[in-house]
Amino acid sequence: MSTSVDPTSSFKEKGIDFVGEIEYAGSVYVKIGIENFSALQGGYKDLHWALGLNLTSGLSEKSRFYAGLRAASIWRGGEGAYRINYGLESGFDYTLSKNIFMGLRATFDKRNDQEIFRWKPEAKFSGFIRIGYKWYYKKKFNDQIERLSNYSFKYNKQNYGNFHKLNCTQKTQHIQY
Repeated sequence: MSTSVDPTSSFKEKGIDFVGEIEYAGSVYVKIGIENFSALQGGYKDLHWALGLNLTSGLSEKSRFYAGLRAASIWRGGEGAYRINYGLESGFDYTLSKNIFMGLRATFDKRNDQEIFRWKPEAKFSGFIRIGYKWYYKKKFNDQIERLSNYSFKYNKQNYGNFHKLNCTQKTQHIQY
């Protein structure tokens, strides 16, 4: 879950270009989000999604690089006028603590929403600073695996009908002084 701000557009238009997103990030990433920039003529609201590749690196995978395709439904003009925009996005995130990250994100979109005001559609680059919170959905599964690693399993070759016996004993820690 993250929030982003486009500082250049926010300064230029004297308002805040605010983005909120939630995403799944594995080897691929999928996200959905909203953007609101009321300082633009007619206002700007969108519901967007993105899909792309995700790469991590560094000790404990602290650095994340991603790039993908994106699309958005844009509402402008206050009369229910909307268009579909599409484009590309990429970014870099760095994990600051167990759950907090900060990053930079860039988008390049074909801005069809310009047609609402009878302007020519244009390709537009935007840059964002983002901060977010991540949680680990696999924690419960990983805790179970960790508990199992404290046990030693031994396969017994004796055949008991269609079943084989599996002996399980708890490992002991040996401390040497």
